[in-house]
Amino acid sequence: MEQGIRDSIEQFQEILTVLYTDKNFRDQFFENRQAVLSAYILNPREEALLLELNQVEVNMFADTLLAKRYGNLLKIFPDITTLIEPARLEKLFKAYASTKPLGTSQKYLNDTIGFFQYLINTQSKDCPLDVLREVKEKLKLIAFPRMITIKKFNYDWEDLWDYDKLQTKPHLHIILGTLINKKVFL
Repeated sequence: MEQGIRDSIEQFQEILTVLYTDKNFRDQFFENRQAVLSAYILNPREEALLLELNQVEVNMFADTLLAKRYGNLLKIFPDITTLIEPARLEKLFKAYASTKPLGTSQKYLNDTIGFFQYLINTQSKDCPLDVLREVKEKLKLIAFPRMITIKKFNYDWEDLWDYDKLQTKPHLHIILGTLINKKVFL
């Protein structure tokens, strides 16, 4: 495949990815499609397809992707709603997601870690910063490729992260949820 064709395909895919994940880009695109597309190398067919996109449909798809990201945050750490009121949590997550497109490697776990970092960086008053930092660090440990599991459910925080006592990857929500229910964080 020629370099120019490859570049065109990659740029077409990049535009679609950013269009569905970045609200600011999406707003600029639908305000002036030609100006936005002029910054890219596209063949006439790709440009025509992008010019024909329906704004309502693109926004609906983008909202679906955002809802999936938020749903995965709740799957990974369902008890976060005991730390931050649900309506406020959704608003904070949308603010975070508007600044961070979803990656590909361990994407939802990394997205959750990124959200906690966002809360720390913005000095969120919704949850104590020391709790946010601790949860983020524990999530980062699980994000490592080393597989861990819990042999028992009566553990303390230190036992949980002793790799010599663990063998395969745990269900993260069970670990964090149990710790919150035991008031380890609070």
